[in-house]
Amino acid sequence: MPHYASDAIGIEDIITYRHWDAHSEHYAGGDSLATALYLGWTLPETVEMAEYWYAGTRRVAVYHVSLERDGSSMVMPVIGNPFIERLMTERQCKVVPLGERQPVEADTRV
Repeated sequence: MPHYASDAIGIEDIITYRHWDAHSEHYAGGDSLATALYLGWTLPETVEMAEYWYAGTRRVAVYHVSLERDGSSMVMPVIGNPFIERLMTERQCKVVPLGERQPVEADTRV
């Protein structure tokens, strides 16, 4: 298992190594995000979040995290929990409602 030197999460944050793939799971848990960060995927400055309310009193947050590593990218929808919320705070991620992230302007130089 390769480990990339970065500001990634340490192995002590990973209880179980969890691979995640959008073709096999709709949502990821915090352990899958921690594993991805440990393997060198980078967390963006802005993360989109969708809220779902059940019975008007139970809130479920899903963070849509756009990860990048070595020229590859993926969006990992992560179910919110205290670990994820603390991670967003510690990494100073700007959390915006899903669909409101400002697009990155392309470089138009020739």
